[in-house]
Amino acid sequence: MKLCIDILDDTELRSSKIHVERAKFEVKGTFNPELKRKRKKVDKKTKQLQQNKLLNWDERPEIIRHKYERIVVMKNMFDLQQFKVFTSILIF
Repeated sequence: MKLCIDILDDTELRSSKIHVERAKFEVKGTFNPELKRKRKKVDKKTKQLQQNKLLNWDERPEIIRHKYERIVVMKNMFDLQQFKVFTSILIF
């Protein structure tokens, strides 16, 4: 991660500079648990049906990934010259 940030920060990409930094996660606003909606029997039943559907391997035609399970692939972001400069960092 650090190597990616070091190499990509302040580089030119499509005639503009990009800034790369580690993601920061924080809570927006305040959370009041009393305002949270209570689960009903119908909600529990639908959740159980969804879980059974996901766990049933025979009826699943394809795997549908959630938003948080996706992978980011970065293509054509590094040049051979950049790797030659950072070879001392790459060797452990």
